[in-house]
Amino acid sequence: MKKPKNNLDEMQEQKLLHIEQRSFWLAFWMLVAATLLQLLFCRDSQAILGECIVLAVVGVYLVVSCLKNGLWDRQLRPTPKTNFRISLLTGLAMGAVWGIVSWNNYHKLLGSVATAVFMLVFVGLACFAALNIASDVYKRKKKELDGSDDEA
Repeated sequence: MKKPKNNLDEMQEQKLLHIEQRSFWLAFWMLVAATLLQLLFCRDSQAILGECIVLAVVGVYLVVSCLKNGLWDRQLRPTPKTNFRISLLTGLAMGAVWGIVSWNNYHKLLGSVATAVFMLVFVGLACFAALNIASDVYKRKKKELDGSDDEA
């Protein structure tokens, strides 16, 4: 199959890429917000199943594509300290969300606090482990890609 001709010059191509990037992140974060709002205000957790599947697929695609191409982040470094901070923020956010959901569903303060603490610890540790594995994969791939540039 023949690839159609690109009618954009380099500047237009860059602008289009920036627009597409902003559109992607806008859609991604709006989907996250919609999922959280539905989780907080709807008692039926199956109502967010579609959004969760879309977020999971997009997230996995983004992570795998970046790692495959030796990309990490524009500002953050793949260090254990950074991974810990991101994991702590993620754990706190998920603990707060699930604590509120638990309170909305059961109106038990001790149970809500226990849910929040459990989610903070569980999600924080899972995120920290995943980020450390991903940063190791990134470092190996980056080293491999940098090595292939030297040989060329």
